[in-house]
Amino acid sequence: MDNLKETQQAAIQLTKLINGFQVSQIIHVAAELSIADRLGNGARPSSDMAAEIGAHPRSLYRLMHALASAGVLEEHDDASFSLTAMGECLRSDSPESRVAWALMDGKHGETCCIA
Repeated sequence: MDNLKETQQAAIQLTKLINGFQVSQIIHVAAELSIADRLGNGARPSSDMAAEIGAHPRSLYRLMHALASAGVLEEHDDASFSLTAMGECLRSDSPESRVAWALMDGKHGETCCIA
């Protein structure tokens, strides 16, 4: 039974690695839309943010839900979202800000290899 559990855990870990590109892309879009800065004063409904950004409400909700699944945001029962400790690092005014990295690294086809 332990071998089956180990194999299942390995499959879960591999799936996370395979999906890593998708996660980096949702973080990139969050950085482009300044989601973390917009949540800097506390939880907000995704529908309010969609109106402010000019985004399709359901699409923004799905993006924010995906960010919550990745641990960047926390989703509340009223469909509002707030920042987690990780999400705070996407704020432009954070001393630990990684927003510039997210913006640069998420641009498809614009990265290079360092030998």
